Amino acid sequence: MKSETVNFYIPTLKNGDKTATAHQDKANILLQYYANLFNSNPPRMNTLNWESLNIQRYDPEQLDTPITEEVKKVIFEAQPEKAPGPDGFKGLFYKTC
Repeated sequence: MKSETVNFYIPTLKNGDKTATAHQDKANILLQYYANLFNSNPPRMNTLNWESLNIQRYDPEQLDTPITEEVKKVIFEAQPEKAPGPDGFKGLFYKTC
């Protein structure tokens, strides 16, 4: 099956009261639009009440602590292709990572 390239052409772009027809002017309008979009932080409409979820909180600094030799031994003794655990990962994932 041969894939075809489809080209689209945007003849003009409006930015406020200005209309751009030159390629570079249209590119600048698009670049500015997406830069503004990705740099904005709109207010959140909803938030989570973490206390009501009864989820154990972790200190992000603890995520970088080295794995103990006891945990490392268990990981490397586990069967790599057994059924995934509750997190959905097989032993091979942990051995590799």
